Amino acid sequence: MANSLKTRLYRRRQELGITQRSLARKIGRGPTTISSYESGYREPSLDTIIRMGKVLNCSVDWLLGVEIPAKESQRTPAWISPIVEELTGLKKLSDQRIVKTLVKTLVKTLTTK
Repeated sequence: MANSLKTRLYRRRQELGITQRSLARKIGRGPTTISSYESGYREPSLDTIIRMGKVLNCSVDWLLGVEIPAKESQRTPAWISPIVEELTGLKKLSDQRIVKTLVKTLVKTLTTK
């Protein structure tokens, strides 16, 4: 199954060049546990899936195969939503455009490695 957690976990870890040992250390698990997840022998807890998503810079939905993957660089961080909501309060369309441009630039700057 191409969209299974074990496949996506392995693929994303490889894309980022992260070893099983490194991922395990970052999420507070042992390296054999990561191997067990990738082989499908064990299933991670929800807490562990959330931690893996943070370390692997991808959503839990994507890891679980619920979401069609977008280029990670095009993903919008969650903290942007409240800013975008505030845009609706601006009266002038030109003000909205200026703020949108600033937000896009900020996101691009913060997400570029």
